[in-house]
Amino acid sequence: MDPGADLLFDDGRLSGSTAVVDPDSGSAVHAKPLAVLEAPDLSAIHTYLRGKNVPVSGIADNWGSRYFTFVDPDGNGVIVREAAG
Repeated sequence: MDPGADLLFDDGRLSGSTAVVDPDSGSAVHAKPLAVLEAPDLSAIHTYLRGKNVPVSGIADNWGSRYFTFVDPDGNGVIVREAAG
């Protein structure tokens, strides 16, 4: 049975930053707490959200991790990262 995606809330204490990229402006938006979702098929979720007209960033590949970001309607930052595997 697939347990689904993992969820982490990052309040910035470890990294010192909770910045995500605003897809509309391309600038950093600070949001606390920051939700981090882990997904097995990052590209499929990115395509799905874009199909629903959710403004998402492009998929980044940094430090061995692939992810994208968006800001929810309440201004909360969300990172969706590819599950290790």
